[in-house]
Amino acid sequence: RYCHGKDIWLSFDDNNSDNNKDHYGRLLAFIWVPMNGKQWLCINEGLVASGLAHAYSPSKSKKIHNYDKMLALQKMARKHKKGQWKSYKDCSVIVTPNGSAFHKCKRKGKAESDCKHLSRSKHLNVIQASV
Repeated sequence: RYCHGKDIWLSFDDNNSDNNKDHYGRLLAFIWVPMNGKQWLCINEGLVASGLAHAYSPSKSKKIHNYDKMLALQKMARKHKKGQWKSYKDCSVIVTPNGSAFHKCKRKGKAESDCKHLSRSKHLNVIQASV
């Protein structure tokens, strides 16, 4: 409804066109539409707030300029079970020391799993995740 039949504007976090793509080569941009002649609406933020998209960062070291706001909008969408968050459930997961694998916990908040490989691991972290 906000974009239909209207001109849109794209903005980028970086002026270097090579830095405006993800590792799949997709263009990363912010989509803007004019509202009442003076204000601009960021469609990306609206999609996240509606639960139709999730907050995205191209890499751990490179965050978009409004990443904190996007995370807050995503958190609200999750809280109110909008869009893709309608049927999610939070659970505790164990993260391996190098952060490359996640395992479901037997008991919430406890670093216990049925995985035989985890039994040999030390320094495990428990975090909240959605399934």
